[in-house]
Amino acid sequence: MKKIKVWDIPTRLFHWALLIGVAFMWYSSGDFDLMEYHMIIGRLILCMLVFRIVWGFVGSITARFTDFIRSPISGIRYLFGRDSSRTEGHNPAGGWMILALMLVLLTQAVTGLFADDDIFYSGPFFLSVDADLADWLNGLHHQNIDYLWVLIGIHVLASIVYQIRGKNLIGSMLTGNKQAEETVEAPEMRSPWLALAIFCVICGLGYYFMW
Repeated sequence: MKKIKVWDIPTRLFHWALLIGVAFMWYSSGDFDLMEYHMIIGRLILCMLVFRIVWGFVGSITARFTDFIRSPISGIRYLFGRDSSRTEGHNPAGGWMILALMLVLLTQAVTGLFADDDIFYSGPFFLSVDADLADWLNGLHHQNIDYLWVLIGIHVLASIVYQIRGKNLIGSMLTGNKQAEETVEAPEMRSPWLALAIFCVICGLGYYFMW
């Protein structure tokens, strides 16, 4: 066995920054004094998600959607132990979990742009749509969070199960390294400077349109 690099710095930073961001959003959601920061962090999370989508096409091999999005049948077969295909990144079932989490988080972030607390704070696009649509989006923003907690719970539980089984997924996402067979070659890693440039452009566009 040998140690190889499977997760690049941008992917790891995205993962842990998103964790911190979502935790803050939960903490601040019921605190009026923190609502301004809640909205700022929400927009930053949206920029992070857009970056991750772009990085999913141009980033390192294991960060690309083509590496971990398989057919739904492959995901089901993997869950029942009938798919032994090896991947250095996300497994077939984990790939679908990542996709589901991103879709729900995107829904949460986008609907937050149209949200309103009926008192003082409202999203930057609240007045750009009619009242009925704004109310529907606001309702979806509050309802969608339940789906997010379910997915996060499954994700955390799966990580714990893998840890118990001796697969250190959490450690790999911290260090970027993973134990592999001697014959396995390390996947190609893209430059973190490319990721930084992409993220800066996305944040610049986000600031222009959302502030």
